[in-house]
Amino acid sequence: MAFFYLIVDEEKSPADDAKIIAALANVGPRLTSPHHFTTTDDRVKNIAIVTGLIQKQFVRKEPPVLRHGPSLALDLRNSILRSRIETPRYEFKQGILRLDGQRPVEPNIGDKLVETACGISNLGPDSTGYIFIGVTDKPRHAERVRALDGIEPSEVGDRHVVGIDREAAILGISVEDYVGKIAGYFKASGLTEPLKTQLLSQIDAVLFQRHSVIRITIPRQSDVSFVNDIAYTRQLSSTEVAEGPRLRAITRLFPT
Repeated sequence: MAFFYLIVDEEKSPADDAKIIAALANVGPRLTSPHHFTTTDDRVKNIAIVTGLIQKQFVRKEPPVLRHGPSLALDLRNSILRSRIETPRYEFKQGILRLDGQRPVEPNIGDKLVETACGISNLGPDSTGYIFIGVTDKPRHAERVRALDGIEPSEVGDRHVVGIDREAAILGISVEDYVGKIAGYFKASGLTEPLKTQLLSQIDAVLFQRHSVIRITIPRQSDVSFVNDIAYTRQLSSTEVAEGPRLRAITRLFPT
């Protein structure tokens, strides 16, 4: 409960695990034993004692640890299950590395992610969309990841969570730097505003059953979005250039 208070209510993150453990050494004698509780005040006092001992080792960070916690993991699971109903608004990538022996970065992966985000945003102003990196919608890709990287995918519906940790290790970078690499694709792109800025503020790392997954939120827009001078749209799970009659149809989706 002390951790819950500091992480959830205070939106803080543990700064030094070793110091937290040291602060809790021999705390037992200071606490009222559960076998001797007479009122809820005893429990509240115990939580206050523990909180007081460890709170100096928690600091406010942006983003707070909760953004990588249980609430996002639940959101991730729900999104994966819901994606079958709203297929065009969801895109799943197993990662940015090709699934061959050499494991090179997939050619033009940054452009593909940006174009996909643009296409999702142009489906209309009614709802939000998502890109997930570290999740595959093809069983054969999950099997290939298992064989190449020695990890056990987590099955959710007909999708498989394989995470990005394995690719970060291959690239020799941290998960945080991997997320930064993905953000860099969007920063350097010609994606129109305000979508570009909104999207960059909503890139999350979600820990799901020991796998780190990137969730990119594409918020609803009030106007057509472009990459440079080209508009994209979605046809089921495919991203396509929108031009001519299709572009005019997309424009009519957005009120003036």
